[in-house]
Amino acid sequence: MSAAIAVTVALASSSGAGRCSKTFTVPMVQRAIDATYAGTRPVSVAQRRRLRRYVRCRRVSSTGRYLHRYWLEAIDAQSRRRNPFTGYAMSGTVSTFGPPLEGASQTADGGDDTRPCIALRDTSTLGRWFKVTIGGHAATLLHCDSGPYAGSRSIDVTGAGDYKLGFDPSSFPTDSYGVARELR
Repeated sequence: MSAAIAVTVALASSSGAGRCSKTFTVPMVQRAIDATYAGTRPVSVAQRRRLRRYVRCRRVSSTGRYLHRYWLEAIDAQSRRRNPFTGYAMSGTVSTFGPPLEGASQTADGGDDTRPCIALRDTSTLGRWFKVTIGGHAATLLHCDSGPYAGSRSIDVTGAGDYKLGFDPSSFPTDSYGVARELR
């Protein structure tokens, strides 16, 4: 049973505090939800059962919908922490551009190419952040330019981006394989 369905079942069956030996205030239930969904580890059946009891035994019965939304937002926040990527990825051969090997120029987003960023052919993601991995080196870089315009290359990295990845621009592994995954 998915977590969202479990929350719905828990709130649908919460008919009040008649069967509860102890009741819980809304802040107490919120703290329990926050503590349960704080990390990235999966939530166990026992933990969900405990939260259902807290919601069922709440002191104010009119707060059910609020707690339902709060629980679903906690589930959503945990899923974003567990998978920070949007699903959009670009992979292929890589190259470098801009200073210190080439002269500085203006990028498609209006900045200069002395910043640590990347160029991709798809301009719909301009201004978004990507986790770029090349040859075992990884860094978070901004998509700031369109390109690359040389051959079959898919990703261009600025000279400053080379340094952030841990490469010297003069010995950058041009035409090696790289992956750029968009972050949320």
